[in-house]
Amino acid sequence: MTETNTTSNKISVFVSGGYEPLAKTLVKELYTRPDIIGEIRLGLFDGQMPLDTVRGGAKIAQIIPSKKETIESALKGIDAAFIWRTENEDENLIFQYIDAILEQANNDVKGLVILSSYDDSPNSGKEIEEYLVNKSSSLKSPPSVIMLKVPIFTHHFDLYVKSLVSEKILQLPIGIEGRFAPLDDNDFAIAITNLLVKTATTANDAQKIDPNAHIKTITLNGPKFYTGPELAEKLSIIRKEEISFSGTSLNEAEVFLSHVLPPNSESRIKRYQELYRAIRDGEIVNDYDYDLNKLLGGQQPRDVDAYFSEIFSRGSMSQSVRQYRGF
Repeated sequence: MTETNTTSNKISVFVSGGYEPLAKTLVKELYTRPDIIGEIRLGLFDGQMPLDTVRGGAKIAQIIPSKKETIESALKGIDAAFIWRTENEDENLIFQYIDAILEQANNDVKGLVILSSYDDSPNSGKEIEEYLVNKSSSLKSPPSVIMLKVPIFTHHFDLYVKSLVSEKILQLPIGIEGRFAPLDDNDFAIAITNLLVKTATTANDAQKIDPNAHIKTITLNGPKFYTGPELAEKLSIIRKEEISFSGTSLNEAEVFLSHVLPPNSESRIKRYQELYRAIRDGEIVNDYDYDLNKLLGGQQPRDVDAYFSEIFSRGSMSQSVRQYRGF
């Protein structure tokens, strides 16, 4: 059974999908804020035990989707929550989280950050946003909500490292002019941590004027936009050898992804194809309704060269590259 955080001047945070690498990165960042975060609670399924994060003191909340009480217990006493739809969870679980959070909103959860779409088309995640608006419209004091969209993470390129090293080609079906700005996983974790703290500790006075003011949608991109050829040029500098860009077709991308992703990844392949199409057609644009530096607490965001430098330094055949990390 979970316990309510009793440290009055600190907040308690819930993280869903706590077994996934992206969530682990967030949890490790949360550990760096003991001044304000008193409890970290991970939502996990039976048999999942990420020792690298649990050793830091995170509490485990076992989630059984068919048992509503396990979700309610996981969120009881929580001040802020981060939820998202992972590859290994039923797609309806995120709606169960939203229901439980809104039912407890007047007593517990004050801030909610939802990763509504990632590595996908900017138009995805609409059903999550609409569900949230409909469910919270009748609440007198709904939690402050940040809906996050991340078109593409730097870890997406884990898929391509082996071919970059062995074939010296960056193969992306995004055309010559399609632009994208990968967001570094560590920057994402810092931004989420700061947003969780802010939404849990700041009163939402704007809602008194606008009933939907408690919901804000933000698209998070990395600090710099690249075309495929520009990224290949950047990689050539990092590798100190020429990396060329090959603008493949979506059908060719499907064949490539079917070889590098685990079996039964059809839905993920379709999602990635939609992402590539959106980049190719110019739908991935920079949203200026946020300041990434501000979200990072004044830190400079990491460009893709930091990610690739780290990956290449591990060797092209490292275990983390050979077996796609499953984000």
